[in-house]
Amino acid sequence: TLKIIPLTTLRLTAVSSPTTTSDTDCSTADTEILSTAGSSPLLRRQQWPEFFDIPNFSVDVEYRLRQGDLAFMKDGTHMTPSRDMKHDILEKLSETMYSFKAYPEDDDFSSVAKALISKHPGLTEPGPQPG
Repeated sequence: TLKIIPLTTLRLTAVSSPTTTSDTDCSTADTEILSTAGSSPLLRRQQWPEFFDIPNFSVDVEYRLRQGDLAFMKDGTHMTPSRDMKHDILEKLSETMYSFKAYPEDDDFSSVAKALISKHPGLTEPGPQPG
């Protein structure tokens, strides 16, 4: 038994690409287009701010932080955030930090912690404060 398979000829056509003389030129052009088409992660990064501005959290987290701050100002009660609340706070802070740097340094983390405590003093931990 002999099976006959028809052969089809594929015809390649250029789709609005610059005229090139070799495959190397084409791949270079593709690379250049891709690298300039979107914003480079390094180019979209802003300089780390002198004073870190704490972002707004979800309505629920903001409400609980406000209640904790009021209790701290009223009678010095330190807030103990839940695991979910810590997660929400850290996630939002990390997103904001990443908009400035992909790999923050220790000083950057310190500035964020100081800004968070100054905005929400109820989050301070009891005990002696570091100098």
